[in-house]
Amino acid sequence: MTSTSETGHAINLANFKQLTLLTASFGSRYNPVPDRLKINNLDIVFASTTSAFEVLNTVNGHYLTGISNREAAFEAVKKILSRIYKTAEILSLNPSALKAIKELIRKLRGERAVAKKAQGGNAGDGASKAVYRSVSQLSFDQRIEHFSELVALLQGLPEYAPNEADLTVAHLGALLENMRATNLAVVDAHILLTNARNSRNHLLYAAETGLVDVALDVKKYILAAFGAGSDEYEEVKKITFRKNI
Repeated sequence: MTSTSETGHAINLANFKQLTLLTASFGSRYNPVPDRLKINNLDIVFASTTSAFEVLNTVNGHYLTGISNREAAFEAVKKILSRIYKTAEILSLNPSALKAIKELIRKLRGERAVAKKAQGGNAGDGASKAVYRSVSQLSFDQRIEHFSELVALLQGLPEYAPNEADLTVAHLGALLENMRATNLAVVDAHILLTNARNSRNHLLYAAETGLVDVALDVKKYILAAFGAGSDEYEEVKKITFRKNI
């Protein structure tokens, strides 16, 4: 869903285009002294900001694709965890190894080692409150680390040698590398997305030179040049601009 602020940025750009068309329609009567308010500069501001929007949209598309790819990579690991443990049981791995595998799988799933228990208050409180420390370990970096430990553990167990290709250590290692690669791709894409968004916002909202400040000053000039009751000002005063940052 498009956020309200993102919609607001696009509205500012659309309204600026409307403003530039109106000022151009005034012909030679629109004649401000500051260069930044002249028609040619308005065209430059609009073109550069439009370009920044296009770059941001492209980068955001890459970011969303990266998130989808990462989700698929991590889901593939999640789906195979039960089969890994059952295979380890069938192959009669030693109890300590089975325990370690089970613990790593628990962490990969974000499950608690023990069930939640409410910490009761003093008698007569009328209610007992539960205070828990978050033990969720589902961050992407943590899951990569836990799966890396699981693969290393299985690699060190000669008894773990299933016939199913997708359960072999080699295949699990490939899944691990895919987790790492897709996670890194998202991290890199997020950096590019942040930079693109910052560039877009600077072009929109920089003091004096940004699209919004230029637009507001154009409206002030038209008010001064044509008067509050003029048709020219009546046309532009209803075109709104807001700083959505």
